[in-house]
Amino acid sequence: MMMTSVRTILRSWLPYVPVLNRARCWMRDRLTALFAGLLRRVVPVRCLWGPPKGFYSEYQLLLKNQVPGRVLIQSQERPLVAPDSLRKLCGLKQDEEQPWPVFWTRQTQARLIGKSLLRLDKQKRLSLEGAFGPCAHLQDPAWQNFFLPKAIHLPGNWTSVVGRWGDGYYHWLLDALPRLVMLPDLPSDTRVLVPPRLAPYQLDTLRWLGLEDRVRPTAEKHLTVENYYFCSMTSMTGCYNPFAVQFLRRSFLRRADTAYEGPRRFYLQRVGKFRPITNEREVLEFFRKRGWGIVDAEQLTLARQIRLFSQAEIICAPHGAGLTNLLWCQPGCKVLELCASTFLNGVFEGLAQCVGANYRYVVFKGDLGYGSAVDLKVVAKALEF
Repeated sequence: MMMTSVRTILRSWLPYVPVLNRARCWMRDRLTALFAGLLRRVVPVRCLWGPPKGFYSEYQLLLKNQVPGRVLIQSQERPLVAPDSLRKLCGLKQDEEQPWPVFWTRQTQARLIGKSLLRLDKQKRLSLEGAFGPCAHLQDPAWQNFFLPKAIHLPGNWTSVVGRWGDGYYHWLLDALPRLVMLPDLPSDTRVLVPPRLAPYQLDTLRWLGLEDRVRPTAEKHLTVENYYFCSMTSMTGCYNPFAVQFLRRSFLRRADTAYEGPRRFYLQRVGKFRPITNEREVLEFFRKRGWGIVDAEQLTLARQIRLFSQAEIICAPHGAGLTNLLWCQPGCKVLELCASTFLNGVFEGLAQCVGANYRYVVFKGDLGYGSAVDLKVVAKALEF
């Protein structure tokens, strides 16, 4: 009883202590990788039990005419990035992921496995492109998949937007939905595998695309599919991706709720999140005195978020998923992002560049919880666009 209580307590509070949680996750992942590596050597290919043996490239199969399909674009342009840009500072190489081809392939009697529903071929290899390519494939959960439940068979034509990062707001919009740009190439009765629990904004996007009757929320981790159309991601997650941005703006900007009028100048508040602003009360008062609105985007429907950001003149926000809404901004909109030095990511700088926004960032000393105290004098100076 005592041991059970200790485990429960550790599970509940470790995620809030980033250093300890990272150490715990590293140890868990290391032990899992060692065990999986051993099994990869001893479990035969013909046995579905045990982890996958390796990876194959959907793109190479297509180029060699070994599967039907089509390449939409071979590469997007590489962005122009200044030496002092956040994308350079964060070190994530978010400006270096091209070429990244956009394509689809068709496989018959395809086997999809794991949380990310990657295709597993007859040599027990996983789809490289389904796992976000050579920079991320070994971290996909399907790579360490040890056991497969009984397969569910799906007759007919199917594609999927399920992926390793497909559930969150940013990843749904920039990673999952752009894969559907290829639907016009596919049979008209092609259905779509989607994550098992859909948030209201996800349901809105599917309805706006006319797909509400063609989706299948999918919790299963082992499927066999009669005709599977693999639609590639349009870029590595978090990287410069004008192809996806243009598709989303073309599809959803017109869905803005025109009955909603939000502030044209606003601070985007993060409520109850990791990476907190530790002096948030002071920050909120600073913006109120300037006559700015305070907005919690999660309290707005997607249609209202689109309207809010499409009419914005100037936005200030800490790093967070709410800045995904830069998708809807007009060229010239001014954006100031507040960053903690312990958590740097240039994804929203890239989004701002795609839509032509006037973007700036400032970095404040971060703590072990990825939070930071904001120097309001620095903010005031940075807002002098």
